[in-house]
Amino acid sequence: MRYWRALLAAGTLALLGACSSDDDPSASRATTTTSPSATSTTAAASSTTPTTREGRLDWDGVRFDYGILDRIDRTEDGRTIVVFDRGQLPGGLGNAQAADLTEEPVVVGNTDLGMVNDNPRLRSYVAATDLEVLRIANLRRTCADLDDAEEPAWERITVDDVLDDDLADELRQVSLTFDDDGFVRRIRLSSGC
Repeated sequence: MRYWRALLAAGTLALLGACSSDDDPSASRATTTTSPSATSTTAAASSTTPTTREGRLDWDGVRFDYGILDRIDRTEDGRTIVVFDRGQLPGGLGNAQAADLTEEPVVVGNTDLGMVNDNPRLRSYVAATDLEVLRIANLRRTCADLDDAEEPAWERITVDDVLDDDLADELRQVSLTFDDDGFVRRIRLSSGC
């Protein structure tokens, strides 16, 4: 019964959104949610969402994110879009989610589980014009099973390097840092051993 109420509520919101003259992209996104708790929370947030979030696509206010870089797209209007598969960091009593992160999640050289990914949804984020891209430069020397493991060394690269070298396929532990306006300010590419 609860499922049908949520579905009915989502359908009602979708109809109201279709009749609205508001061009706020977050409002149209709120109408597609079918989870009971997400529907009421998202719908309330969209009516008070500051205009600074317009054009930030799927950014939900987090400062950091962790997961897998699916791809990087470039649009005709010159924007760089980061398509991202959000994961969670295992550990403690539960898995750390993006909203829980208070500092950049740098995971490198692990020989055990580096991520839990139980949600197939991809998110699209807009990159800042001064986007910084970092790649682990000494991965094999950071492996947790080495007696003399080194601290990670980071090499600054370009978006073109990521695309040309297919680094999204090779380096599957990625952290994102967002600026205060919701643009991706840094992409850090790393991997387990």
